[in-house]
Amino acid sequence: MENGSILLDQATASGATDAPVLGTMGTGVKWTTGRKGNELRRIKGKPGITPKRELRIAAWNVRTGHQFGEKEIIAREMTSCKISIAALSEMRMDGRGRVTIKVPDSDQTMTLYYSGGDEHHERVGFMLSNRIVAAVAAFQPVSSRIAVISVCGTVTVHILCIYAPTEMR
Repeated sequence: MENGSILLDQATASGATDAPVLGTMGTGVKWTTGRKGNELRRIKGKPGITPKRELRIAAWNVRTGHQFGEKEIIAREMTSCKISIAALSEMRMDGRGRVTIKVPDSDQTMTLYYSGGDEHHERVGFMLSNRIVAAVAAFQPVSSRIAVISVCGTVTVHILCIYAPTEMR
């Protein structure tokens, strides 16, 4: 470790296929994905974000997510609206991680990256279509209220999801 920098290797405690997280580096130092430059260039070659492909990004305060079937409803709505990436707040899911969700009445799947804690309130996450999941370079659950996801293509996009409640509990 140099200058007190911290670099985490994985977004969750389990799973070898999880996207590496962004590291916290001190002031004035760029965040990193934990990958070498040539590895990141290979990710950019995967289908993902390009200037010629339509990309729909949405923000949704879902107020749910931990009960059976609720994630599938979110995935179905994303598919019907042709949303590629949704930043979700108030997910109310425990822990941090990644889940693949089958879209009801379809052969498609969506992937949910989420950041939570021990209680079923607050929490944020991202739900992505399979076309975008292949190009995820990093996911960092900063806290139960903040998460960042980086998606590569011909351009790299960093999307933040921040939950700021209007009232404190």
